[in-house]
Amino acid sequence: MLAPDVETAAPNLRAQGLSYREIARKLDIDAIHARDLCRRHERQLRAAAPVTRVVRRPRSKRGLSARAMKVLLHGTHADAGGRSVDERMGNLGQIAAAYRRTELLAEPRIGRITVDEIEAWLALRGLGFRAPLWA
Repeated sequence: MLAPDVETAAPNLRAQGLSYREIARKLDIDAIHARDLCRRHERQLRAAAPVTRVVRRPRSKRGLSARAMKVLLHGTHADAGGRSVDERMGNLGQIAAAYRRTELLAEPRIGRITVDEIEAWLALRGLGFRAPLWA
């Protein structure tokens, strides 16, 4: 059993930028033990921290993230908004409404969070996705 001051000193030294070997030399303990003390302290801090949900923030003037904009401008139904990117920028709602939810989920690099973001964006404009095939 280590003295309490060694158990608190190891994480403090690590926070100052010392390596595990340097901590071990200063405290006269093994480097692996220094690492374990620091990691135990980090786990305790993570366990005590409140869990917060990360909310994606819109990054464009249009109110959509870059990922959502990219799929709408270059995805399967992008041609519903026009031939050029400039035309499509003006018709993002029309492009998004051309999708079914399942079609949008099938687009590369698009997941549930981005689909939910687009759905909420459509709802603010009084629009929605096309009805599912089985409805």
